[in-house]
Amino acid sequence: MLQSSEAALADVSLIIEGEVTAIEGGNNGLSNVATVTVVKAIRGASAATIMVAARGPCGIWFHQGERLTLALENRAGSYTTNLCLMNALQQRPPLGSGD
Repeated sequence: MLQSSEAALADVSLIIEGEVTAIEGGNNGLSNVATVTVVKAIRGASAATIMVAARGPCGIWFHQGERLTLALENRAGSYTTNLCLMNALQQRPPLGSGD
């Protein structure tokens, strides 16, 4: 059974708009880490620059210079994301309309 977008985002501690400034570990979508400059915090608070790890098997491919909105989970002090979270973020009501 598929989760609703709100259920999938329940554990998300941070939603930001950011710009990818560097990528480490290759860019295979499963094990890469991006350095992201936070342009705008939408939910939660963070440092101005954070490290974000792709988490498989629903990996995400980062592209240097790309500006995107990220849904992030905080796992043991590290931020992670994946395509499942990103898809849930796209399916929810517009950000700022009650979030």
